[in-house]
Amino acid sequence: MKYITPSLFNKIINTLNSIYKDSMYHGNLDLYRYKDFLDSLSESQYESKIWACEYLTQLTSEKHDECIVLGGWYGLFSFLFRKEGFDKRITNFDIDPACKIIGEKFKYDNDIVFETMDGLTIFDQKKYNNEYKIFVCTACEHLDQEDLVDLLKKKDRGMLVCLQSNN
Repeated sequence: MKYITPSLFNKIINTLNSIYKDSMYHGNLDLYRYKDFLDSLSESQYESKIWACEYLTQLTSEKHDECIVLGGWYGLFSFLFRKEGFDKRITNFDIDPACKIIGEKFKYDNDIVFETMDGLTIFDQKKYNNEYKIFVCTACEHLDQEDLVDLLKKKDRGMLVCLQSNN
């Protein structure tokens, strides 16, 4: 297992500080998000994301112009995939609006973005559905198998896919 780097550690501390301040002064987030963010960084989350990033990096090439992450939560996979060397745009989709607020604080750089939407409709949009995209689902355990199969049937046949679960 790779150890947490100083840049990741600093991002975690700064994001926790931001969640705390937001819950105190702005009310966009509640303190539950503090624990939820920490859960997103648990040992099993971290190890499974490291595994996916290392494996996926071996399969990517210059032709891949974007990575789409379904169930991106707060962006741990995106952070690690960027650190692993993927230098193109990474778009995280999550149905929970708080994920975007926190993910924007946690992200590695401005080429990692967060969108709030039902990810099961992602391939209905042509801009996300072509062979030059990488599709990663980091929340397989949270989706009905039938929904995931239906989603994968809609994707472009040449698209690189990574399905990752913590279970």
